[in-house]
Amino acid sequence: MFMTKLSKYSNVQAIHVYCDGSVNGRSRCRLFIRNYISANHYTDTEISRRLPAHMSSTKAELYAVLEALHIVAPLHKNVYFFDDSQAALYALQSCQ
Repeated sequence: MFMTKLSKYSNVQAIHVYCDGSVNGRSRCRLFIRNYISANHYTDTEISRRLPAHMSSTKAELYAVLEALHIVAPLHKNVYFFDDSQAALYALQSCQ
């Protein structure tokens, strides 16, 4: 289902950011950024960060979003964020 929804987003002149946070003994966040320069040309960036201990998985997800924003904001392109944490999405939505 996710891939079906993902295919609805145009990849031309846009950036896709995939965020994930986890807490398995150690808190970590990961993000994958695909910058579509054209329909057939793109660049990929993958980042993994260790986070302070005792961080919740929601905070780890939000940290990944924040890290991605620092990278993509200066590019001044359309950006699509993909995150599988409903709690993180609600937290972002409540900040409006």
